Amino acid sequence: MYTLLLIINIIAAVFLILIILMQTGKAGGIGGVLGGGGGSDQLFSTPSGSEFLRKTTIIAAAIFFISTIGLTYFGYREKIRTVTSQMPQAPVSAPSAEAPAPQAPTGAPAPAK
Repeated sequence: MYTLLLIINIIAAVFLILIILMQTGKAGGIGGVLGGGGGSDQLFSTPSGSEFLRKTTIIAAAIFFISTIGLTYFGYREKIRTVTSQMPQAPVSAPSAEAPAPQAPTGAPAPAK
């Protein structure tokens, strides 16, 4: 289960990075970096394209966060199981039936006979 979550986490992280880079910002997005004359800008420049990228980013981020929480849970569970199995078990002793006798305080006078 841990390996499956790790693979999902890595794929979601890479996908999230690519989706964020595809979005246009003040610098023009990844289309300007790759030398595209607007091919990717035309595809995602419409309001529906912008909405599509926004929703895809939200879904990818949710998958990334959920898989990260799952990895933390399963990783911590295995670590706790290992630590507790290596701890020495303290012997359990039964409580003593005898109550200790009360002792007189050290500075008090001796009881009268």
